[in-house]
Amino acid sequence: MRKLAATLIALSVGCTAAQPTADLARSGAPSLPASSPASAADPCPVASLSDRATARPLPTGPIATGDVSGTLLFQDAGRFAVFSGGSLVDVTPPFPPRERLGRLSADGQELRAILYDPAGQTTYLWRYARASRISSLVALPVPPLLPHADFVWSPDATRFAYIPDFDAAESVILVGGLDGTSDRVHVPGERLVSSAWRGGNEYTFVTATGRFEFPKPDAMLWSWRPGGASERLGRIGLGSSSMEWARRGDALAYIGLDEQGKTALRIRTAYQDAVVMRPTDLLRTPFGCRIAGGAMRFSSVEWSPGGASVLVRGQGPGQSLYFAAWLRGSGDPGFFLVPPSCYTFRSIWASSARILIPMWGPDCGVDERTNRLGTVDAQTARVQAELPIGRKALVLPSPDGRWAASSDEQLVHVFLLDDPSVRFTIPRAGLIEWCCRTD
Repeated sequence: MRKLAATLIALSVGCTAAQPTADLARSGAPSLPASSPASAADPCPVASLSDRATARPLPTGPIATGDVSGTLLFQDAGRFAVFSGGSLVDVTPPFPPRERLGRLSADGQELRAILYDPAGQTTYLWRYARASRISSLVALPVPPLLPHADFVWSPDATRFAYIPDFDAAESVILVGGLDGTSDRVHVPGERLVSSAWRGGNEYTFVTATGRFEFPKPDAMLWSWRPGGASERLGRIGLGSSSMEWARRGDALAYIGLDEQGKTALRIRTAYQDAVVMRPTDLLRTPFGCRIAGGAMRFSSVEWSPGGASVLVRGQGPGQSLYFAAWLRGSGDPGFFLVPPSCYTFRSIWASSARILIPMWGPDCGVDERTNRLGTVDAQTARVQAELPIGRKALVLPSPDGRWAASSDEQLVHVFLLDDPSVRFTIPRAGLIEWCCRTD
């Protein structure tokens, strides 16, 4: 683990406008949580936070100009909304957008979305320039956008991968670009089980036979580049469907399998494919005594903004052993054990120094409408704060890592991570992304 983690670091691996009027609001910030509670009878820490929530819901902040970096994109009720520079602008496309299929260009200046005309049964690529308010609509040569289809934008929103029927035992993949053309990728007898974009110029995907379930010990790794045929890269074992390229494109992190067929975090480069973290490495953390008897498994990966670390989410047996773990230089992994009353589906890098862990569950917050967000120092693995969020709220960090946005059914709450009492509210639902990182 230490040697491989050190190797990882060596790799350097129409429109209407709403006008906000109020200033940022301040009120008492939530207190820091008690960390790693344990009893005298059982000295082993139960979780990284107390099972009893301490973060009370903050009052709704004003609609404010908000000195925040980047651009927030929303999709709700058949329209998009863009918040940038203190202004909230609604954008209505010619056809209702499908769920979460809108993205901003890498500079945030153009909105791109996949639309579907049910009357004409035609799928369109729609582009909208925010400054000029000029839009274009291009019909895509793809099958109808049905509920069981899957669509994945490249990170820079210049290309897309479209799977017309993700449930089919034999997958067809259509890879296209902004000009409306698409290439057809077909792997006879196999289905797509995992994929990741390497910037906008390479689509990496994995196919296997059988049902969509894991582990997949004998899957095939492929690469597609514009203008060329798909290339086989070799057989790999998969422990889940999660994989992600580092932003520089020099290393692929994925949940693979170790020599015993157990899930493990693996890093694949041009030179090697190596295990860099196993669930058994977590036994060296302060919570090793709590998880020693459980069969822990990894389920998802996310690179840190600078590419120096990888964050994994995982779960033990039962419904009360959710966790996040991450590489920390040449030392033992960082580890956050979710309280027994909560669960988590995603852990997020706010910056290379801070991790956000949204925690959900009917008994996770102080009431049934409130859940929790833990902020964690990535280097020390110490909890910085416990913050209130809405029930099953989506949480996204700002591009500079200083702010976070938390959505509920009607509003998005934006708050400063170092002082959550500094906050404001955007009167829209359906938060999609916070654009755009440059690191």
